[in-house]
Amino acid sequence: MQLRNDLSPSDSSIERIPCAQPHQWLYLFGSEGGIVYSEIHNRFAGLDAAGVVAYLSFDTDLHAAQASIHAPDNVIESIRALAMGIFPPTEPQHEWPAFTPNLSGETIEIGSVPASVQFPAGPLEKLCRDPFRGCQPTTLPPQCHLSARHTKHGWSIFVNDQPWMPIEKEEQLGLGFLHAARAMLYQLANYNIAFHAAMVAQQDRGILLCAPRESGKSTLTAYLTATGFDFLADEPALLQLDTGSVQPLPLPISLKSGSWPHIAPICPALTDSQLHKRSDGMPIRLLLPPEQHISRNAQKLTHILFPSYTPSPVAQPERLSPLRTLILLDTGGMLLAPGSTRKTFEAFLHMLQNVPAFALPFSSLSEAAQILHTLR
Repeated sequence: MQLRNDLSPSDSSIERIPCAQPHQWLYLFGSEGGIVYSEIHNRFAGLDAAGVVAYLSFDTDLHAAQASIHAPDNVIESIRALAMGIFPPTEPQHEWPAFTPNLSGETIEIGSVPASVQFPAGPLEKLCRDPFRGCQPTTLPPQCHLSARHTKHGWSIFVNDQPWMPIEKEEQLGLGFLHAARAMLYQLANYNIAFHAAMVAQQDRGILLCAPRESGKSTLTAYLTATGFDFLADEPALLQLDTGSVQPLPLPISLKSGSWPHIAPICPALTDSQLHKRSDGMPIRLLLPPEQHISRNAQKLTHILFPSYTPSPVAQPERLSPLRTLILLDTGGMLLAPGSTRKTFEAFLHMLQNVPAFALPFSSLSEAAQILHTLR
């Protein structure tokens, strides 16, 4: 990758332009468009070619540019805000409480994070343990404490002895624990980039499957792990840039009721697994692939795929540009680790230039698996 100043060259070029805002840069991806990245906010936003022109105009002369740009008012305002260092708002996140040592519970390793987990006694214990079937006990000192407790209005998941997520019904407790564990990983795990994505592997190939919520990504992941692929993660997929690898995360695959008929015939254990409920009432079962299909080692990321179901017969996967890949990863749910720097972000851009990415429409799970088996 060729950037102004200090990044290494490769076949394609990305140009870095310093901006008027401190610690903010514009990255140009040829004539396709670009992104604005802020080290202060640890955020980026994509721009098409016309948006780049508008941003450069605002960045040069904020007031004169307003009259010269011809675009819808909402587009102009968002680009003007970027030039002022203001990024689109994000959904508010749960505040993460400080850890209090010496809280009781059994310590397990969730990904790379040792956590103390206290389950409710009685008939709910099995339901709440279900998300952690693949996690091993550890003697390492815990970095977090998760528990479920009665409150005035029902139940709540507690994090580090503080109420963190209210739970209306008992059958939601298991998924509440799973949600808290994922949030804990975003806060405490060792990673550079976190994706709302699954990761499977086959021999020397590590394939990231990234798609928006409710798109069937988990169903495809479950099918692949039953037909020759190894399982690494089903949200989040945590990438370390120094090795270009995703860390194994043995949390189970969440499957909605609509996918059960497709997966149960090849994974009979799914039929007898615990029944969970989401807050919207959707029934969920958690599938942990057989031990022989769970990878315990980090896997180098070699391909990025954006699967999408379509009922029509499908052509070949579409190769995506680095900019398009970056925007789709962000849309699918991507998080830069706290404390990321410009050099970290540029290392990620460099990786995207060297890892092939494809849009993968498929009309059946078997068709998707066949494409992945032959993808190089």
